[in-house]
Amino acid sequence: MLIVGDLHFDAPAKYEVGGSNLYLDAVTESLNNILQYTAKKGELVLFLGDYFEKKDKIENRVKNRLIDALEAGLKEKLLQYIFVVGNHDINSIGELTIKWLAQYGKLVTQLEIMQFQEVNFCLMPWGQWDIPSDLKGKYIIAGHIPLRGFQFGNGQVDEQDDCYIVEDLLSKFEDAEIIVGHYHNIQQHGKAMSIGSIVSVDFGDLSINKAVARISLQEGKIGIITIENKMKKEIINITSDADFEKLNKDYLDKFVRIDVAMNSVNLERMQEILQQSRMRWVDINLVKGKDKNLSLEESDNSIEGVDEYIKSMIDTQQNKELYKEVISEAL
Repeated sequence: MLIVGDLHFDAPAKYEVGGSNLYLDAVTESLNNILQYTAKKGELVLFLGDYFEKKDKIENRVKNRLIDALEAGLKEKLLQYIFVVGNHDINSIGELTIKWLAQYGKLVTQLEIMQFQEVNFCLMPWGQWDIPSDLKGKYIIAGHIPLRGFQFGNGQVDEQDDCYIVEDLLSKFEDAEIIVGHYHNIQQHGKAMSIGSIVSVDFGDLSINKAVARISLQEGKIGIITIENKMKKEIINITSDADFEKLNKDYLDKFVRIDVAMNSVNLERMQEILQQSRMRWVDINLVKGKDKNLSLEESDNSIEGVDEYIKSMIDTQQNKELYKEVISEAL
């Protein structure tokens, strides 16, 4: 059995370049690679939830990318799918948005106890936490489960009231291991693991490594398969004019995020260099700080062409009162 974490299919406007969406292309390519080259013929593929980033109004082109990938794997019965519901699969009024996935495999909307060959599974969709009390033997607990102490992509530790404490969850079973979606970076705390999303998503997740998991249905052993992160971002810190030389490389095959210490840099000169640079896509973040000690104050200011945003930064730098307002809003 292959286990795949969060997909988060989406087409964010900031990734629209040359008639295509770079993020949508990346997540599509990643899933295709997983299903075509990582999965074995006839294998079960267990998805742990969050198939789309948006909970409401999913674009047809985004939905169709997922459908095409799933249908390719179903041809000639190459794969079988199990879909566990995640929190992004329930819209703003509490409705399940992925009922249609049932035509491609088994849709798990309630907690289910299942056995595949020699291995027992407890499959837990989002919000379905009532575990039977009479479970004996070894189990793999898999699903979209919030776990106390696990980190989100932005480094924030999950300590919300609805989180399971790992030890409490394990205590409900005679013998068990946990593998979850929901968190976008690979993490492990004792017998609990987050497999992570299949590409870096926008809100803070810059993990270099991505992975899927494979479970032996004879022995119940969990193995990790590293996959290429199609949305890996190269981070460039610009803290002085001397750092401009970092922008002279060829970045056409990379996603670049530039953290700019705006009080320490000649933005007009930076604008000129960026106009001449070889970058396919750039995400520019306004930061304040001294030397190498940057403090990220405003993020997600992304553009396809850098001119307009750099100009706004120049104007901000020249207007101290406006600068104070920008920082105040960011904080």
